[in-house]
Amino acid sequence: MEEIREQIVERRSESRYQSMVHIRIHGFDGHALIRNINTSGLCMASKTYVTINRNEIHKMQIVPEEAANLSMIEMEVEARWTRTTQKNFAVGFKTLQNNSTLNAYVAYLEKNHHAGK
Repeated sequence: MEEIREQIVERRSESRYQSMVHIRIHGFDGHALIRNINTSGLCMASKTYVTINRNEIHKMQIVPEEAANLSMIEMEVEARWTRTTQKNFAVGFKTLQNNSTLNAYVAYLEKNHHAGK
């Protein structure tokens, strides 16, 4: 299993990062961990369940970490997968357009070594 996981990570063309941010999307307005964030997508993880289905398109707003000194990120995303456990809820999103503020935030995370797992 570990070998498969390593193969998947090696195939990724971009580095991925994580950050605790404030997110607004489809009935959710609160703090969440964004993992595996890059310019093409991200995973949102929260202890709060959100009703989001695969293939749905939503407008997402992310308030970056204060230290990043960036404005709110506003973008359209498509839900690609969801996962619910007893401890949290996670959704994988694909970004649907290039976003300069998201690109700047990913560059900030890369510079400050917020490595994802």
